[in-house]
Amino acid sequence: GQTETPQTSADTETLETEEQEVPAVTAETPVSNDRHAALREEYQSRIDGLWAEMHAIDQNARSQADLNQLSYDNYQHWDSLLNEIYQDIKSELSSSAFASLKDSETAWIAQRDITADRDAADWTGGTGYAAVHNGSLARSTGERCQWLVDQYLN
Repeated sequence: GQTETPQTSADTETLETEEQEVPAVTAETPVSNDRHAALREEYQSRIDGLWAEMHAIDQNARSQADLNQLSYDNYQHWDSLLNEIYQDIKSELSSSAFASLKDSETAWIAQRDITADRDAADWTGGTGYAAVHNGSLARSTGERCQWLVDQYLN
């Protein structure tokens, strides 16, 4: 069955940290066109597959424990993909461009964690907390994967 996330005032408020943009970073040395296209195609396919996996979690879970585990597994898959994308991009950047990307990633991680904590706040102490928290982490990480592909591999 589907699990509904309760609506709270936190859902409609904009946090000051959300208004701050994570600085855009561009590669000083472009990735070679052939490798660039191959990486973009591979990563886009994997991103699309993980979004599909994420959307199927509610249909595949038979219990709250299943939902918690499936949401955790999905987040771990996103995190692994993010690290792969990051490493491929890192290998193509100058040291100054990589330093900018690293700063951007640090800011993004802090924002991701704030968002997940806020999204799951009403579930604190409840059985649904893990699924909501992991779902938020997965969603943010998926969006970051797409951003990295769009920013560096397009």
